[in-house]
Amino acid sequence: MLALVAIAGPAAAEPFLDGFTGRNFTRDADVHVKQPAAGNDFTVHDLSFSPGLSEGAPYYGIRAGYFFPGLPWLGVAVEFFHFKIVGETGDTRRISGTRGGAPIDARVPVDTVMQRFENSNGETYITVDVLARYGFLEDRQDFPHGRLQLYAGLGVGPVVTYT
Repeated sequence: MLALVAIAGPAAAEPFLDGFTGRNFTRDADVHVKQPAAGNDFTVHDLSFSPGLSEGAPYYGIRAGYFFPGLPWLGVAVEFFHFKIVGETGDTRRISGTRGGAPIDARVPVDTVMQRFENSNGETYITVDVLARYGFLEDRQDFPHGRLQLYAGLGVGPVVTYT
């Protein structure tokens, strides 16, 4: 980070384009399976999830925006980010409900009742953001808004899921 700040060059333009990547962390959650034709209506309690990194599925995104010249601390952006969620079906969890028409309430390996659970195409967020920034290490000529900038944003938009 310090190296990037040190080598940063001046830029008068206020539009910006960001790309980012990382790893997502999804909290454990209950998964309800309902298959009337098979007599299944059960819940897998506290299923753990992974991002599917073994399949080369990182969290990634892109953001394009603009900070207003008259209000250099205020900006707007459009953001897209995407990640995958894969259920850890090799874990042992409590399963309750009806399985094959018979009642079930036991701790069993999840893959004995559900072989796979994944958002194989992932989750996609598309948001419109309002941003505020505060600059540090200002240089009135080359870096009037600071070499280093902290920002906060608030966005709203649809979530597209592919289960």
